[in-house]
Amino acid sequence: MTIRNQSGFNLVEILVSLLLASIGVVGFLTLFLQMNTSELETQQREEASRIANLIVGQMRANRYALGCYQTDVFLAPTGYVGVGYDPATTPYNCAGFGDNSTRAQAEADIVLWHSTLVGSLVTIDDGAGNDINVGGIQNARGCIGVDTDPNYPDRYIVEVAWQSLTPGTDRVGGCAEDLYFAPDAAAGDAADDRYRRVLRLAVEIPELL
Repeated sequence: MTIRNQSGFNLVEILVSLLLASIGVVGFLTLFLQMNTSELETQQREEASRIANLIVGQMRANRYALGCYQTDVFLAPTGYVGVGYDPATTPYNCAGFGDNSTRAQAEADIVLWHSTLVGSLVTIDDGAGNDINVGGIQNARGCIGVDTDPNYPDRYIVEVAWQSLTPGTDRVGGCAEDLYFAPDAAAGDAADDRYRRVLRLAVEIPELL
């Protein structure tokens, strides 16, 4: 009788230990995934900042054609470059600013910015002879426009939007509104801007005439 009770008690101990171990493993994996997601979000934001500052530097270097960088004007109604924009089918052309040389430089800068956003400057071969973009950030889009506040006539708004894995604040307005979805969204689901992250720079760049 004593032996049976002892055996039964040991079996219960084993089962409880396995249960506790399973809970610990699940908790560890959950924490690990959360840490990875947080690290990815940080990397995405840092890369978005780098990409935004890249075009700001190009704008400062080409002030004679500063107005040519307004994607909200020259790519209306969408107003953005990046995912969903194809410079081959919709060439970026501006008019009314600078001269032929500075306009051409601005147009080239925007196309380069587009390539940086979609990551096509860094590619790998998929083994079947196709290039896969590995640079850039997830579903990135970039927008540039003049600040609508009349008190700041020389202020430009540069925005970089990208896809997040986790929901945040439901943002209204800004770059690429209503173009982002939950990661598990099915075809036909409505856009969910809680998964849109936007980095916004407001920069003063007086135009040279």
